[in-house]
Amino acid sequence: MGCSPTARNNQPVHSSPRNSPGRKTRPSCRKDLTKSTFLEERGIRVSSYPYTQVPGKLKAFMDRIQQAGRPEVVDKKWLASNGFKSTSDASIIPLLKFIGFIDHSGKPMDRWVQYRDRDRAPLVLGQAIEEAYSDLFQVFPDAPQRSAEELANFFRSRSKAGEQAISKMVSSFKALCNLGALRSTPATGADVPCSTDKAGTTPATPELTRRSPAGITININLQLTLPETTDETVYDKLFASLRRHLFEGDGRA
Repeated sequence: MGCSPTARNNQPVHSSPRNSPGRKTRPSCRKDLTKSTFLEERGIRVSSYPYTQVPGKLKAFMDRIQQAGRPEVVDKKWLASNGFKSTSDASIIPLLKFIGFIDHSGKPMDRWVQYRDRDRAPLVLGQAIEEAYSDLFQVFPDAPQRSAEELANFFRSRSKAGEQAISKMVSSFKALCNLGALRSTPATGADVPCSTDKAGTTPATPELTRRSPAGITININLQLTLPETTDETVYDKLFASLRRHLFEGDGRA
């Protein structure tokens, strides 16, 4: 049975008592229950991670925010007037909306103005990233240091987009991280480091050399995440312990 009465021999179909006031009518079949609607009604965010086709231009664009005056609206015309004339450059706009730099109409928000302060800019962007990608940071607190494949798997599970779009989601996220100061602690072996606004979270990489009794030189490369402290004795004890254990029996401890 169709959603609406059908004409026979191109003749109009008159309403019947079945459709008279007071009687229940069948719901309209024009409602489109898409996959995203189905999942979002169940609390699963779908296609909620905008991306840009030109992640390599994000640094130049963010620099332009600080150099140019505050526009009335950020649109294709404004992009072109500031040197971003490619059709793909317009894909930066949805990403700016996502991180709260402009509103739905393209008007710059407070965060845009705050980012113009070059001293505070990395912190402003870092906070914007953490808020926009809060779901990602709940799964991976060290998301900026996760591999591209790990990030891609996360986006796949929350998007109906194809592989090309997933790849752009990953590269857009990492490009933003390279410009922002995040509070997340870097993980050992990170493939894309983010700057950080907290002292003591930058990995130190001491390089030690040990010579074996046989005359073979062994180079040891250690990556350490140092604790936050102003007490120099903590670091002295740490490196003394490393030296003692690495060169024990060497006669150099």
